[in-house]
Amino acid sequence: MKTFYTIVTLCLISWNTFCQTGNTISGKVKDSGNENLPGATVRLLKAADSTLITGELTDINGMFRFANLENNTYLLAITALGQKDFRSMPLTIDAAHSTISLPVIVMLPAKSIELNEVVVKAKKPLIEQEIDRTIVNVGSMIGSATNNTLEVLSKTPGVSVNANGEISLNGKGGVMVLIDGRSTYMSGADLAAYLKSLPGGVLDKIELMDNPPARYDAAGNAVIDIRLKKTRTGGLTGSVALGGSQGRYARSNDALNLNYNMRKLNLFANLGYSYEKTYSEDDFTRRYYDEAGILKSRVELKNNQQAASNGYNINFGMDVTATPKTVVGAIINLNGSSRKGDFSYESAQRNELNAMLGDRHR
Repeated sequence: MKTFYTIVTLCLISWNTFCQTGNTISGKVKDSGNENLPGATVRLLKAADSTLITGELTDINGMFRFANLENNTYLLAITALGQKDFRSMPLTIDAAHSTISLPVIVMLPAKSIELNEVVVKAKKPLIEQEIDRTIVNVGSMIGSATNNTLEVLSKTPGVSVNANGEISLNGKGGVMVLIDGRSTYMSGADLAAYLKSLPGGVLDKIELMDNPPARYDAAGNAVIDIRLKKTRTGGLTGSVALGGSQGRYARSNDALNLNYNMRKLNLFANLGYSYEKTYSEDDFTRRYYDEAGILKSRVELKNNQQAASNGYNINFGMDVTATPKTVVGAIINLNGSSRKGDFSYESAQRNELNAMLGDRHR
């Protein structure tokens, strides 16, 4: 019987190893006392420009693992409470090195320095773990101001966005997306277009709940609550975020956040504007052979497509503190977008000698 259990265990381990396909980077984090370090924030960065790819927290054994990575050169940035920040050497994933299993990473304790006067400046960590949700602080995400909300979500740990804009959380589809705790009442293409029109500069944090509390509508398997920026600081405050990039065409994501707080009344507004222009070029060649395998003809097809879109998003809100435990609020959301595109194609049919058959079609 013992031999049987041993064989079954070895089979399960082999099957698990077989199923883990794709490029991976994994490792383990410990402190200077050789104790496992759970809850450390591990960020995967692109080595070329330190752009955030994804991130996660180490588990109870201090382990982390990034899977299904593209061939590229990466860096690991690890932070933990009471420890010095750690940054790895460049890690290259390619055809010859599809799996990188790092040796144990030991975090060194932060130095304790006595000062006559201490000014404490705190910055929120990228990821915070609570009992029923994971909180991602967008302000700590490098490059978030230059992206729209859909792109920020695609870089959020545990969130996947496919080519059609459909969102899943930890493998669960049918995700309910909320804005400041309120349902958007949109799905599919409409939700994707709305999130694209919302610049990353207006975001405060993203709350991820793959097992949401009972008070949320049971229609969704998981909940993503996008929280917009607002502050309780007295008086009038505001911030401006301008983001742009230039490839073949320019792209821009800009945001203005205003807040006015007077005693029990809090007024806030988030204004966002986005613009982008994209293109695609496809070149297809189809070859036709006879039963003997000899080339008889070919068809060449070239597609050229350009699309330009811009969008705006305006949120006006008000919170009134009725009692220490009760806040009454209202919010007005206005958003719109426009899109125009140009599609052209060119096709030609040729014989086995590569001579044109008929006219070229456009």
